[in-house]
Amino acid sequence: MADMGPNQRDREWCRQAVQGDKSAAESLLEAHYARVFAYHRRQVTSDADAADLTQDTFQRVWKSLPKYGESSSVGTWIHRIAYCTWIDWLRGRTAMEPIGESGWQVQPCLLPSPLEAVAEAEEQQHLWNEVSRLPEEERQIIHLHFGQQLTQTQAADVLSMPLSTLKVRLNSALQRLRRRMSSPPNPSLNHSF
Repeated sequence: MADMGPNQRDREWCRQAVQGDKSAAESLLEAHYARVFAYHRRQVTSDADAADLTQDTFQRVWKSLPKYGESSSVGTWIHRIAYCTWIDWLRGRTAMEPIGESGWQVQPCLLPSPLEAVAEAEEQQHLWNEVSRLPEEERQIIHLHFGQQLTQTQAADVLSMPLSTLKVRLNSALQRLRRRMSSPPNPSLNHSF
């Protein structure tokens, strides 16, 4: 499997896991666990809740594995399950606590490290605080596209949304964030379609 691309490798692990290969199932889990945990951790206020959501996500992955039809990449398919797990969790909650400043400092994130510069860390913290104030659907688009680094097409698949709708909502969210930021527009928000 060394010469396979990541998605081809993941699909092979899926096929093997369906046939009962525990090693393949473990490899699939190891390849995607950190990103799914990071996605959930940016949504909730504690590592424990993120771990529970991640565990629930992978339980759903294992139950759905025989139905995986390879119409999307394995990563996109797993993120769709993670998103649905998050939505189900949200429905079971009466009120959601905002993450707050200290919560964003511990977020595993693929954005530039807050240790690079104090000014960058403050701007990044301010940005993610503003993201948390966006409407739920726009917040999910930002998390999936920028936080999880999914393509717009993959994010649209995860959210079961037409790509054109996602692009309009992403653009709207970015414009709203630019207006809310007190400093000049962040170059990382300059995004071309």
